[in-house]
Amino acid sequence: MFTIILPPLIGAFIGYVTNDIAIWMLFRPLRPIKLFGKQLPFTPGIIPKNRGRIASSIGKMVATRLISNDTLVKHLLGANIEEKIANIVGGYIDNMSTNEEPITEYASKFVGQEMVDKIIAKMSDEIYKSVEQKLSSSLGGGFGMMAMSLMGINMREKIDEMVVSFCQKPVSSIMSKISEGKEKIVGAVLNLYRQVVVEKMSSMFDSLDVASIVEEKVNTMDLEEVESMIRDVINHELKAIVWFGALLGFLLGCVNVLVNSLIS
Repeated sequence: MFTIILPPLIGAFIGYVTNDIAIWMLFRPLRPIKLFGKQLPFTPGIIPKNRGRIASSIGKMVATRLISNDTLVKHLLGANIEEKIANIVGGYIDNMSTNEEPITEYASKFVGQEMVDKIIAKMSDEIYKSVEQKLSSSLGGGFGMMAMSLMGINMREKIDEMVVSFCQKPVSSIMSKISEGKEKIVGAVLNLYRQVVVEKMSSMFDSLDVASIVEEKVNTMDLEEVESMIRDVINHELKAIVWFGALLGFLLGCVNVLVNSLIS
């Protein structure tokens, strides 16, 4: 009985151990091992030894099969993405429609008070120039300039006051009017988004050079991190290979017992 059970068990053990060692040698050792100045064979492991070639292959595969220009465009123009953009734009308009902060105070959060003051001054200058041009064109150059010289500072002060007063209004005073055309604004934003994706994505994708980015990333990763990444993806399959070796060894052991019994 012992002679019948022992060969399959030994075969299963050998199959398990040999496959486990073979998989271990894919990743380990991480670096060359030298003995008496000579590098031992099979060191480093297959993956550490060929990391550069593997990194290049992974980069090309990702760039050509996983993340191509067509794939990105199709994904970016998907209904889910556009719905999210529409919700973001629509939600922003709704929130701003109830925002009672002064325009200057709200804008200063993003560009700073100094920039806000420069923008207000620029607005005043442009309005003053526009008024000056219209007076000159409607009254004639000489009369227009005379009118401006008579009103001069008063006109400038009046424009400055109007601009400052406007900028002190709450954000909602502007956005509440804009919100009436929210659907048109959302539609215009989506159309612009689609145009940018279709027209610019190809050149943007080419300039990214995904293959080189992936290759560089894999090459700069720690070897243990590379091993962990690969194992995370195919760990189940690696375990299956080990147990398949045990099963194959067990079956060969059974065949050996059967052959010996037939011969004897």
